[in-house]
Amino acid sequence: MAVIASSYLSNVRTLAQVREYHVIVGTTTATDPPIELLVASHGVGGGGASVCFHELFAAGVDTIVRVGTAGSLQDHLREGSIIVASGAVREDLYVCNDWMIG
Repeated sequence: MAVIASSYLSNVRTLAQVREYHVIVGTTTATDPPIELLVASHGVGGGGASVCFHELFAAGVDTIVRVGTAGSLQDHLREGSIIVASGAVREDLYVCNDWMIG
């Protein structure tokens, strides 16, 4: 995903690439003035996302926009829906039993 996203940038350079983690920086001209953006991939699952976001914040990143796929716990949200979410929750035995979600 990071490689695809970086194709929309200019002056692209790879900062790191380890397993599913790719960190690429480049410049976007979609803003005036152009700004430098960092694009990172975190692989599958919340654990990988958590590690990635923690490391990015520790490195000084102050804004993260995540693009990807997710499931829904609401029947009216069908496959292919575009969602702008401000939070998320896991649906697993621990969360469902202890937090009574659903």
